[in-house]
This record gives sequence, C-alpha cells and structure tokens, in this order.
Amino acid sequence: MKLSNEVIRHYETDPSFSFPQAIELGCLLFDDVLRRSKHLKSPNGFVYGGTTGCAVWVMGDIMYSGNVGDSRFILSYEGEPHAVTVDHKPRNHMEKKRVVKAGGYISEDNRINGVLAVSRSFGDFQFKQNDALAAHEQLVTAVPDVRTVEIDDGCDFFVVATDGIWDMLTNKQVVDMVINGMGDENPLHKICEDIINCCRTPIDPETGMGSDNMSIIICTLISRDEEEEEYL
Repeated sequence: MKLSNEVIRHYETDPSFSFPQAIELGCLLFDDVLRRSKHLKSPNGFVYGGTTGCAVWVMGDIMYSGNVGDSRFILSYEGEPHAVTVDHKPRNHMEKKRVVKAGGYISEDNRINGVLAVSRSFGDFQFKQNDALAAHEQLVTAVPDVRTVEIDDGCDFFVVATDGIWDMLTNKQVVDMVINGMGDENPLHKICEDIINCCRTPIDPETGMGSDNMSIIICTLISRDEEEEEYL
C-alpha cells in the first residue's frame, strides 16, 4: 500500500472528501495497514518500531502537505526559507497536552514515557493501545498536520527531509546550499548528496549528531510560462 495512492483514491472516489480530509484518512489507514502487517510483526505477534512521514502533493497551483512526526517540509520563496510544517516534538504545548491527557508523561530529555522522541508517527503501536481513546487522543498518533500552500511566481523549490538533516542544519542553510548548488549547475541528486554528507560528518561523539539515518527530497517549482533548465 502506498500512502499517496490511498489519499488520491479516497479523493477521487468519494466526492464528500476534501483533499485535506483524504490526507488525514489516508494516513490513518496507512497506520492501520502497518498494525496488521504480518511481515512487520515480531515473534510475539506485536509490531514494534515506527517511522515519521511527510508527503507533499502538487495539484495545479496548490501544494498540500501531510506531516506525521519530525520530518520537515520547507519552501524556498524568493530565496528565503519558509517552514510549512511544524515538528511534532513531545515538548510542544499541544502535543504535551495530548500525551498527559492520555496518561503519559514527558521525561527530562523530552521523550514520551522516557522512550520516544516524537509525538506523532506511523507504527509505535505500544503507544496506541488505549481502546477508550480515539486515534487523535492516543499517546502517539498518526493524525497528520495538513497544510495548504498556494504556488505563485515567488516559489522556487521545496525540500522535504528527515530530522537528521534539521538537527544539523537550519532551514536557511539548507536553502542556501540548494541555491548555490543549482547556481553551480549541479543536478538535484548531487545537491541532496552534498547536504547529507555535510550532515553526517563529523559525528559528535557526545550527542551522536550526524549519525542519524537521513532522507531528503528537493523539488523545483517551474513556472508554466518560463523555460528553465530541468534538474534531475
């Protein structure tokens, strides 16, 4: 099952769904598929582990994003960074409020029940076991934050990346690296490699910063009225 396909399916087959509603339902169904997956279950029949997710759909002149966890979607607008999503960290006020209401706590190192460093995720079902609570009320939820961005001529490109990137670089630093790389006529995959290499070395021996698994996507937004070089 692909999350993007599930979202599009609900949007196209049920006229009562707006696209943001389809994103939310798609994320919850995707989480349920993980819960029931035989391939992910441990010998005791329980699915451990989890992942964050951040997806972007470009539909005409509108971008929709659905974010679950601390991956991040930023937009370069006229060369300046604009964060579209908000990182789901346990210390955030609304996230902490939900966790405490569900019977959990935030440890001094900002982890849910001293374990999990994000407050929303796919999987991590040991934090979603209260049958008396709805999905959006659990200690950890897969309900996404959905944002809408209108594309205009000021939109240059957007970046979606996991927290291993943002732990090491600011939004501004990432945007500047992309702009400089494109100015040097580097293809986008090379710019992605350069950003990851910048983040993974050197590794801080005390914090482990730079040793996280990292993923990054860069997508240019090219005006229909302009002929620009295509970066692959």
